[in-house]
Amino acid sequence: MFYLFTENVLNVILCLEYFSDAGMILMKKMMNMFTLITGLLLIFLLTACHAALPETLTIAPPRIDFMSMNTRIYEAQIQLMIYEPPPLPVYDVEEAPEPEPEPIRRPMVALTFDDGPSLANTGFILDVLADHDAKATFFVLGSRVEAGAELINRMFDEGHEVAGHSWGHPRLTGLGIAGITREITRTSDIIRDVSGNEPAVFFRAPYGAINNNVINVARDLGYALIRWSVDPKDWDVRCAEHVYNEVMRAVVDGSIILLHDIHVTTAMATARIVPRLIEMGFDLVTVSELLADVYGEIEPGVEYSGNRYANQSQR
Repeated sequence: MFYLFTENVLNVILCLEYFSDAGMILMKKMMNMFTLITGLLLIFLLTACHAALPETLTIAPPRIDFMSMNTRIYEAQIQLMIYEPPPLPVYDVEEAPEPEPEPIRRPMVALTFDDGPSLANTGFILDVLADHDAKATFFVLGSRVEAGAELINRMFDEGHEVAGHSWGHPRLTGLGIAGITREITRTSDIIRDVSGNEPAVFFRAPYGAINNNVINVARDLGYALIRWSVDPKDWDVRCAEHVYNEVMRAVVDGSIILLHDIHVTTAMATARIVPRLIEMGFDLVTVSELLADVYGEIEPGVEYSGNRYANQSQR
């Protein structure tokens, strides 16, 4: 309302300004009056507000609980220290099996002994082999098996291999089909009879002499033929030192060594050959083990001679 009154007064004064000097004088008086009235109203309003206030007005600063704040900070630190991350998700994925390490292959040789069993020497040779946990293959004559039955059984019991070397040591190339067959089958039969064990699926022809008839008979009977790759000629030179040196000179990984357990000099040489070969890193195995490593499966009617063929004297 005061605002409207003032506005109307000013409008009147402005109108008078256009008509006379008296209007200007009147306007100045009105402005002075307006100023006075405004001042009085301001004083009135301040007085009214002061009367409404309490006698004592105290504005307190905000209260900060520092102890509570420190406690919360400490608890937060503890929670960070003992925080355990959530476990990682476990997925049901079939894990591939770890590959098995390939076995380390050691060089190997096969000691073979022909013409036994010898009541005088074969037992000693078996003792040497047993002392060194070595294996060998014995190509026996059927005519000596019955007398040496105890030795034959010991050969099987101690993990050695027993195979035929004919019945009476004839040159098979001079026999017909029936004679060759008889020499092989009679020997195999008596090995079974005295031991209850099967002979090896191969045989060695006397003197290493074979022809087509021998090969065909062997194939028909299911036998492979075994030759040799190292021949120290122990059957000819009866000297233990000579036999030992010849074996050491020629032996290589995969060798099939020809020896004869009917000679005492061979038995003496064997006592040196076996530990020395082991010291050189060779495994002393049976012919079957060596052939499996060198050739894989062996086939009937095929002649095998180890890692290499030695065209030496056919004993």
